[in-house]
Amino acid sequence: SDKPFSFTMDLDGKTLATKSVTLGPNVRRSMVLPFSHQGGGVVRARLDLADDLAADNVAYAVIPPPRRDVRP
Repeated sequence: SDKPFSFTMDLDGKTLATKSVTLGPNVRRSMVLPFSHQGGGVVRARLDLADDLAADNVAYAVIPPPRRDVRP
């Protein structure tokens, strides 16, 4: 059955957004969470729910630092 759970996204340990989400089994959903950040860092997306596979409740992405223009 569909149960609400909490979705949290953070950048380098600082919370950017927390939302309540409701999904049924085998349902996919896209979310857009705009934010501004001038440097690189590690983004973590986390679902706060108890299910059969806890390993897929957390995902990470690396934002590379901005490139510096190198001019000869």
